[in-house]
Amino acid sequence: MILKDKQNILLYSTGLTTYEFGCLCECVEPFLYLIRYPDCKGGGFETKSRTLDAKTELMTFFTICRHSLHLEIMAWIVQTSVSTISRVFVAGAVFLSTLFE
Repeated sequence: MILKDKQNILLYSTGLTTYEFGCLCECVEPFLYLIRYPDCKGGGFETKSRTLDAKTELMTFFTICRHSLHLEIMAWIVQTSVSTISRVFVAGAVFLSTLFE
């Protein structure tokens, strides 16, 4: 999805404008290698067999938080497994709270 073409969808789903979301992505990008996913046999963020990219993971995290979505619904939206969404959500919560503390 090209975010600049879907500004209203991004604002509704995450509560962030495309500019704010872009700034957030730029802030966390240097630290992505620190993310560790619970119970994931594939390793950290640098693994080549990633299901979702960094922006999609951030968007997923903020959408779940903003709308209190059930993980199965978010998994259906991004077309991945519930276990992947669960890992993304837990890792995102720990990563972002640690990074911005």
